[in-house]
Amino acid sequence: EQMTRFVFRTFGTDLPQVAEAITAFAQGRHPTYPDFRSEDLVMTEKELFRGRWSEDGREYQLWSHDGKSKVAAGDNAIMDFLKDRLICGIQDDYEYWAKNDWQPWAGKPVWVPRGDKSHHILLDDNIHNLENDSIATVRQEQKDGTYRTLNGQEIQECQGLYLIRVPTVEPILDPEWFVKEIDKAQQRFFEVVHDPS
Repeated sequence: EQMTRFVFRTFGTDLPQVAEAITAFAQGRHPTYPDFRSEDLVMTEKELFRGRWSEDGREYQLWSHDGKSKVAAGDNAIMDFLKDRLICGIQDDYEYWAKNDWQPWAGKPVWVPRGDKSHHILLDDNIHNLENDSIATVRQEQKDGTYRTLNGQEIQECQGLYLIRVPTVEPILDPEWFVKEIDKAQQRFFEVVHDPS
């Protein structure tokens, strides 16, 4: 059975509100799902982090939500850190992205490990079909275990596989929209990983 993990990503300051809403849902306080309960999905401040690029832009780091302690640094350490969590939230580095003119390599990292170890998907309403303007930086694992940032054209090819643009109104009109889009991306992932030709 496939393990699903949830990592809420934002450039804004709304993670505490997101955590509050998810916790209400997990405790049966959502009006549409009053019978749903899952203590595993309760989000406290210890599940909230700040993601920051190092000054030279070579390393992504996770810090505690208050910014006082570094909890993981570098692609592999962050992958291991996220693997140990069912749910968490990351406030990504908007200032770094803006300072670098919205270039894809400065955006929210999405990791692509080799093989079929895991399938990361970023759902965002600000994914563009432009080579030099992307909210996501796709980091692909190489044979030696290091990660390489894909260029703008390569990132465009990740749409529908690792990146899903969210048309803001669609999920409101169709409550199953996210599930359908994730299913499509997982089907494509299976085809690419198991039949790369």
